[in-house]
Amino acid sequence: LIENIEVEPPKFKEILQISNNKQTVIYSNFYQKGILLFADYLKQENKKFSVILPNQTHTEQLQILNKFKESYKVDRVLFYDL
Repeated sequence: LIENIEVEPPKFKEILQISNNKQTVIYSNFYQKGILLFADYLKQENKKFSVILPNQTHTEQLQILNKFKESYKVDRVLFYDL
């Protein structure tokens, strides 16, 4: 996992521009080289997000989705292979 992304990945930058100021659900087939890297990027950009993973309980996943519905708590939901 990359701690500090020194060069802004063009794909991440474009996704962020497209989703700016809008609630967004983002799916990736890639976990470590997709969801986790994008999550690190969002942290560096001080964006609110949550990640839904297949190993989370149904209750945990619903809690994330409910926070997403309350737009002031979560702007983006990232998920991988549910």
